[in-house]
Parts: sequence; structure tokens; C-alpha cells
Amino acid sequence: MLELGHCQPNFYTARHVDLALAFANQAAIAIENARLYEQAQSLASLEERRHLARELHDSVSQALYGIALGTRTARMLLDRDPTKLAEPLDYIMNLAEAGLTEMRALIFELRPEILESEGLVGAL
Repeated sequence: MLELGHCQPNFYTARHVDLALAFANQAAIAIENARLYEQAQSLASLEERRHLARELHDSVSQALYGIALGTRTARMLLDRDPTKLAEPLDYIMNLAEAGLTEMRALIFELRPEILESEGLVGAL
């Protein structure tokens, strides 16, 4: 709300009204731009979360599934022929290491750039 007041009656002219309307319009545009910017930031954050969820599903969850499968195989071999455990255990270890590597990469992607350039104190 924009309010103009003056102690002298009929002080304001049509030109004053036009100026007040121009100021009010500029303020409304600035407020709308701020709202749109905030909305764009929220949408960007949401899209980043979706991207992360896809990355986690495509990489880390696949590695975890492979680890579970390899563990079942190793468990069966433990009962049948323990001498053949090395292969599934190596498979499990490789998948676990790959999953850790992928998780570290995803976490690194999530780090704010300011943390890299300004350090922890600057980022806070």
C-alpha cells in the first residue's frame, strides 16, 4: 500500500498521481520478481533432489542389490563348497567399493560452491 499525505488541501496534482502510480507499479513489479525468483529457487532445489534420487537409484541402489545377491551366493557356497567363496566375496567387495566411490561423488556434488571457495566459516 502506498499512501501520500500533505497538510495543504488539494496539494497533489494529476502529475503527482501519475508518479505515485508509477512508484506503486514499480514496487509491485519488484515484489512479483522477488516472488518469482524465490519460486525458481525452490523449483531448482526440487529438481536437484529429483536428480539426486535418480542418481542414487541408478548407481548406489544397484550396487546394494548386487551386494545382497553376492552375499546370498556366498552364503550358499559356505554350506556347499567353502573353497569357492573367494569369487563371490571379491564381487561383493568390488561392488561395495564402487558404491562407496559413487556415494562420495554424489555427496561431493551436493557440497555448496561457497564451501569450496570460502571455507566453512565463509559458508556459514
